[in-house]
Amino acid sequence: MENTVKIPTFLHEVHGKQSNWYDIITTHVLALLTVGAIVFLASDLDLAPWKKWVLIALAYDLGGGVLANFTYATKQFYRVEKRRIVFLSIHFLQPLFMCLVFPEHLVGIAIFSSFTVFSSFMINAIKNPKKQLATGAFTALSGIIALYIVPFEWNLPLLLLLILFLLKLPLSFSVRWYSLNKN
Repeated sequence: MENTVKIPTFLHEVHGKQSNWYDIITTHVLALLTVGAIVFLASDLDLAPWKKWVLIALAYDLGGGVLANFTYATKQFYRVEKRRIVFLSIHFLQPLFMCLVFPEHLVGIAIFSSFTVFSSFMINAIKNPKKQLATGAFTALSGIIALYIVPFEWNLPLLLLLILFLLKLPLSFSVRWYSLNKN
């Protein structure tokens, strides 16, 4: 791997055991751009300061996580099936935090996050990477379309978070991209 950087143990879940500067920098730049977009979109919402901080943390995690899950180093780290299951399982927490910030959208968040996490487990269980890719893309895109046509009145920050959640789990994480060229 070019410009290999050994990653500290506490960051293995984000960047794998060793990565490169390009992947590290682009991941965190995208995370910061997502934070900027969320702060801008939420500027007219009357949120308590602690809710703004939770929103910022969610934006950073989801924005950076989408890209991090596409990187070679992170994909290599999560080749171990047990790590993949643990990773998917902890993603029940992000919707809980979304519900804390936007309790008025509890039902919508529960429906879409359940769809996202359940789909991700299903995609992860598919052994053929080409079928994973088609299913991951179908799931992410049909979920995004559904976000726009269901009768929920999302605010823009929440809509962006849910879209990132749909991209992060079923598409960027659950698809075993490293195996596509083998099949």
